[in-house]
Amino acid sequence: MQKKPVALVIEDNLATATLLQVILKQEGYEVHCAANGRLAEAAIDRLAPPALITLDVSLPDTTGGELLLRIRGKRSWKKVPVIMVTAKKKDSKIGWAIKSGANGHIVKPFKREALLECIERARGN
Repeated sequence: MQKKPVALVIEDNLATATLLQVILKQEGYEVHCAANGRLAEAAIDRLAPPALITLDVSLPDTTGGELLLRIRGKRSWKKVPVIMVTAKKKDSKIGWAIKSGANGHIVKPFKREALLECIERARGN
């Protein structure tokens, strides 16, 4: 039996985290969630590089940008597709994140189809 790809969801909003988890599980991912920067850093240290990361731009104890730099600073995680998730249609942090190695972004609230399209683009499929 083939092992499921792993997705790491870094999101402090419970409703958004749950939605991401449900969609990704339906798509065949094993999903790990982190609700803040501290838990995300622990997951980054503990997990093997996942197949996908969704990363909230604004977290209660850090920024998505700081975590993105940490992710891209780990040699084995450099090529992991990272999708930034934001509540703002015009978020200046998104441009910076894309330049710093994020592979795409999506604005909350989002539809399942939009998320899946973003994942496909981020993974280069």
